[in-house]
Amino acid sequence: MKKSLLILILFCTFLEANTIYERILEKSFFSGDLKKAKSMINKGANITTIDESIWYNNPSYKQVKFLVENGYPLKSLNRCILEDILYQKRSPKDLFRKTKLLVENGVDMTCTDVNPQYHKRPLIFKVVTITRAKKEFLTPERKKTVLYIIKQMNSKQINDFFQNNEYHLNGDFDHVISYTKPLNMLDFDNTKFNREVFKALIKKGTHINEPIWMNADKTEKYFPINKAISMGSVDLVKFCLKQKADPYILYKERRKNYNAIDYAHLKGKDDIEIYLLEAGINYHYYSELNPYKKGDRIELKGRVIIDHKNNLVWQKGSSGKMRLQDAKNYCKKLSLQGYSNWRLPTMKEYEILSGVADKFMTDDIFYFTSTLKDKGEKFYGATLPPHSKNVKGYWIDTYVNKYVKCVSEKK
Repeated sequence: MKKSLLILILFCTFLEANTIYERILEKSFFSGDLKKAKSMINKGANITTIDESIWYNNPSYKQVKFLVENGYPLKSLNRCILEDILYQKRSPKDLFRKTKLLVENGVDMTCTDVNPQYHKRPLIFKVVTITRAKKEFLTPERKKTVLYIIKQMNSKQINDFFQNNEYHLNGDFDHVISYTKPLNMLDFDNTKFNREVFKALIKKGTHINEPIWMNADKTEKYFPINKAISMGSVDLVKFCLKQKADPYILYKERRKNYNAIDYAHLKGKDDIEIYLLEAGINYHYYSELNPYKKGDRIELKGRVIIDHKNNLVWQKGSSGKMRLQDAKNYCKKLSLQGYSNWRLPTMKEYEILSGVADKFMTDDIFYFTSTLKDKGEKFYGATLPPHSKNVKGYWIDTYVNKYVKCVSEKK
């Protein structure tokens, strides 16, 4: 009996000592006294006593190295360690070194962020989504780290679809299920960093001719070359073609099929459209814009579109937004494909495009006209509703900024 009691006392003393050691270990570690923290481990303190919150509390490189060298588990049921490191509000100079150290020592790169609203989102999703952050957040150190993590991923991680819940505000929240790959989450800004991420994802194995986004029933599909076009990057389109992207693969939307050059026209990406045209790519949906044959109504000629039926030449694409008087001056000074005497179109000239307006105008963009409304101070504007071929008129004040498309007479 006395012997058992003695053993119990000794055991409780050991537990109490360990509790003290572990308390000092955690305190020393967070204060940066790693020498003292190490001495507590030597006395039997458990390294896992250090709370997992350390990962999002901006640990120093020395602290991360201490954890790694002393066997701290780099796979957590509750956290995605690299995500915590990457998304710290401050971007320490040693962010890349810390990340590299963790990756080289087997940190979990298959972890997922479980959010009931958005399903499971893998680490690669969070890494690519960071491109959508504010510019001040995307420091050179963080960009370097993002590219490094992508290059450590395997092809399966890069190519896996994950279920995505999208919410669109149309009066109420509409719940839309879709399937997406990491490349689809890349920001649309045509920046050097975004282009580097795009290329890294392709080189790591994103299938160039397989969709990176699909709707729930998989009838609408979006491909890497569509993403490059949406970003407005001729460089990325060239890169996709070099990687054997099929420019005739069809992007399907609302029962309409667009190949690469159709899609560039649909999105108003003139430089890309002209590049693809000069590369010998023919239109599919906008087949009327294919190389001109005698008798055709529409002829695409570089940066102008000729309406042979009405003897008008239209500027391809448009300018940026400006006020009415600036728009008039812009057209007056314009010179394209040897044509001069440009001016703002009348509302009637826009209206005669109905039926083929989608060959001349970009969806959902509002253009100035030169037509006064009721002889007052308001002018008519013209727009092409989404997925329509007919022009719609509306009235606008002269002081607002709208897009400008100029017109001239056929020679």
